[in-house]
Amino acid sequence: MMIQAAFFDLRFYVNFTMKIKHILSISLFMMALFAANICAGEAPTIYIDLSEGGSESSRQVAKLKNYLKKGQCDAVIETGFKSPVKNYDLYFFPLSPDKDWLSQTRLTFALQADTRNGVNTRGVIMVRANTNLKSLTSLKDEPISFLNRYSRLGFLDQQQMFQTADVKLSDQKNFATDNHSAAMTLLLHKDVFAAFVEASLAEQWGEANGLKVLAHGPERKVGGFYISEGVNRLDLKACLISLASINRSQRKGKSLLRLFPDWVTSFKSLESSFNK
Repeated sequence: MMIQAAFFDLRFYVNFTMKIKHILSISLFMMALFAANICAGEAPTIYIDLSEGGSESSRQVAKLKNYLKKGQCDAVIETGFKSPVKNYDLYFFPLSPDKDWLSQTRLTFALQADTRNGVNTRGVIMVRANTNLKSLTSLKDEPISFLNRYSRLGFLDQQQMFQTADVKLSDQKNFATDNHSAAMTLLLHKDVFAAFVEASLAEQWGEANGLKVLAHGPERKVGGFYISEGVNRLDLKACLISLASINRSQRKGKSLLRLFPDWVTSFKSLESSFNK
């Protein structure tokens, strides 16, 4: 009887131990699966500032998203005209933000946006070359095309020039556009007397289309992509590599860059973005 009882106790212990191991293995598997699902759900978030131009189209957003996904960057992309009210992993700012603001937000520069004239640009006022317009005073109460009221290069800097010259613009005769090329097109079609545009595009369009620059705004540093504080650069490496491969000289790149200002030609990778 004692042997049978001991055997029964041993068998009970073995069975109980196996059940515990089985339960633990299932629990560990479920925990790993749950953790994997959480990681899979943490897609990188990207914010694109449209204040200096770029399409608001959901179709253009989808194009860039699909392109990045092919490069192993399955990102969530959102756009806007003002400073974002929530946190993102990666931000695109067309112009370099103020140094004090950058130090407060602790964003890190990752990709440099480039233009036909390099990494510095400015806003200009363009008119048709065959007109007798020689000063800002000549544009008083005349129709003007501009980008949007958030744009430095396509409105605010030019507005400051008019204020300095003590010339008041007529709000009723101004035409807002989605991009700088559209603003110049209105000028070419003689729908307006002047266009507020970015310098490198003005240079590209100017001479060939009989346009000239009437006034220059202050020089500004071109921005690019910035990484949020606390985000591991390695987690964004695939996104940064894919973005750095986009170039306006290529047909595919030209299409993808419609989401950005039309004066941006490419994004230069900063070595530190990939090595840290």
